[in-house]
Order: sequence, then C-alpha cells, then structure tokens
Amino acid sequence: MAAGVDEEIDMETMRLSIHEVIKTAVHVEDVELIDVPVDGEPITLLRNKAMSAFAFVMWVSEMTGTRTQMQFNLPNDATSGYYPVVCACCSSELHGLKGPNSETEKDAYKAWEEEKRAMFKGAVEATCKAQGINTLFMRHAHVWEKRYGRIDGIQFVEAREFVEAMTELYSRQTIREGFRFFHF
Repeated sequence: MAAGVDEEIDMETMRLSIHEVIKTAVHVEDVELIDVPVDGEPITLLRNKAMSAFAFVMWVSEMTGTRTQMQFNLPNDATSGYYPVVCACCSSELHGLKGPNSETEKDAYKAWEEEKRAMFKGAVEATCKAQGINTLFMRHAHVWEKRYGRIDGIQFVEAREFVEAMTELYSRQTIREGFRFFHF
C-alpha cells in the first residue's frame, strides 16, 4: 500500500460519536447528552446539568459542513473533531432518510416531508418538556418557527449567542466555567 493510505483509513474508522468523545473530554463532569428520538441521522441535546434549562441541539456524528461546529477539549491540550450544531433551516428531519422520489412523486414526497417535519418537531418538543429545557441553541434558530411551528414554552436562540441568552440567569463567569469543555 502507498504511504499515507493506512493513516487515512485509520482516521476514517476512528471517528467517534459525540457520546464517545464526551467520555474522554475534559471539564465534562456536569455535561449531559439527551438523545432525541428522531428518524434518520441522530441528534442529541447537549447541556450542563447545573444550567439544565438550556441545551444545544447537536448532530451525534462527527462531521463538517455547517458553519457552527463545536470541538471538545481533550486531555493534553488536544481537541476533538468537529461536531455540528443542528441548523433549523436545513431540513434536519430528512437527514439520513430516503423518501419518495421528489421529481416523479411530488405529492407523495411533499406529504412524506410534512409528516417527517411534524414528527421531528414532536420529538424535540417532547424531549425538551420531559427534561425541563426551555431554551434551545441552534444554527439559524430564527427559522424554527417558520419551518416547524411554534412550541409553547421553548425559545430558539442562535447557538453562538448562548452566552448573551444565559446572562439573565447566570454570570458570564459561571457560563464560561460551565461550558469550558468546548469551543466553536
């Protein structure tokens, strides 16, 4: 085999889920991951238990592609791969699913898409309400209501604005300490 090929294959097979990387990250004593039961590509809510009303909506898989991604701090000043924050405008409810052909079965595809959107919203809502979460941080959070509809008691905030959103209840120092396990 050519030099470098083995390394590329090894790096590909070493991708960790967010659950696995959090187990090895530093400053995660109060970190909790709450899986949301959705069809398709799995998502989880990432929160600090001490500030449990707030959570980031995250893809479980390490991947690149969105502009808002987290890296987790690992021992020895290392960092993890990139874990994207879920985007409210990117048809997240369809990631990893194969539905009817959108070109030849337009009506069936539209109905399927609407069903998956409602199921996704319902799963997010039920998970948040069961866990006492009233603020979700997402990419393009302002699009949620237009795309999925309003959820009473839950606000959606741009992920990169999480510090500002939390300062009504916590000091900036408390927020920095509670979320020092990652960076954008």
